[in-house]
Amino acid sequence: MEINYLLFVVGITFIIIIGFFFFANAMRYKKLRELDDIEVEKINSMSKDQLIRGLFHEWRSDFTHAINADKAMKEKIKKEFNVDV
Repeated sequence: MEINYLLFVVGITFIIIIGFFFFANAMRYKKLRELDDIEVEKINSMSKDQLIRGLFHEWRSDFTHAINADKAMKEKIKKEFNVDV
């Protein structure tokens, strides 16, 4: 009888712990979706100038570029999009 009770308590505890992990994971996923929606809204509300500047700065931070490559990219963006970066 005591073994059955012990197994019951261990089983219930296990179910509660697993339930907590599923709940915590669902909450994390919900928060990530909310943050993603905010980021999408931010991107959609950007002006052309902000978007091109952001892309340039991201390109610039991804690699170590020579000064000539930076200068060439700035000139190309100015010529193509009429945006100073």
